Amino acid sequence: EGAIIANGTPAAPIVFTRENTGFWGTILIDENAAAGSSFSNCIVEYAKESRDVPGIAAPASFNGGISVYKSAVSISQNVFRNNNINGLYIREAIGSTGFSENTFHDNGSNGSVIEQSTVNAINNTYYSNSNSASGQVSAIRSSHSTVYLAGNLIYDNDDFGVFTTDGGHHYIINNTIVGNGQGIRVESGANTYIYNSIVQNNALNFATGSVGGATVEVQHSLTDDAALPANATDVSGNLLGSDAQFTDAGGGDFSLQGSSPAIDAGNPDTTGLNIPSTDIL
Repeated sequence: EGAIIANGTPAAPIVFTRENTGFWGTILIDENAAAGSSFSNCIVEYAKESRDVPGIAAPASFNGGISVYKSAVSISQNVFRNNNINGLYIREAIGSTGFSENTFHDNGSNGSVIEQSTVNAINNTYYSNSNSASGQVSAIRSSHSTVYLAGNLIYDNDDFGVFTTDGGHHYIINNTIVGNGQGIRVESGANTYIYNSIVQNNALNFATGSVGGATVEVQHSLTDDAALPANATDVSGNLLGSDAQFTDAGGGDFSLQGSSPAIDAGNPDTTGLNIPSTDIL
């Protein structure tokens, strides 16, 4: 029934952690909270979950380092790391909420989970999530939602980079998705639209075998696959069988060399795509 304002600085971040070993629960901002909660320049680590929260019949568990339920919270420039399950969990968020410029790494399951919400996820970095886990886990998991995933860097996650499922409309825009078990997985009627993105060097770039009648469209994107899957529509401007030519992917530098075919190959009409004015770099 209040708000939490946790705004640190790059030099002095606010750390939510635990003493000694083990895990703690979650920071839950729910429908009874006051407006205006904010997290910036925080480190959220070693959280697990809070189960059977009084007054909330479902879901039974909130399992992100920060969990947002039927509310809106400002979340930017934070690090979510080493959490037992998910870094950030958002369900039934109020209005069009979002999170930006965060880093998610070494979380036990998903970097971020979005359910039944309208969310803008912009300029976030995801790597090494679910590094030793198995099953349907990913950097970003989105279900029953309208999401704009714009400008995110998603690399070296075990299982999926982006997993869309259970209906909704999912816009994957200006993302770099490299070196994951699967780059983009679509299931169960999740309409997924891929614009201006690089999807290459994943064990499987596009996993769209169980789309359940969903529309999957790809345009002005680059992949090292020679062709798109049969149930993905090649709208226009795609660079197939190509290499983006990163400066030093092994060293974590995914900027493009001057000879990259991806330079100036995006769709110049970005109307309505929620692309930020600057990218991660």
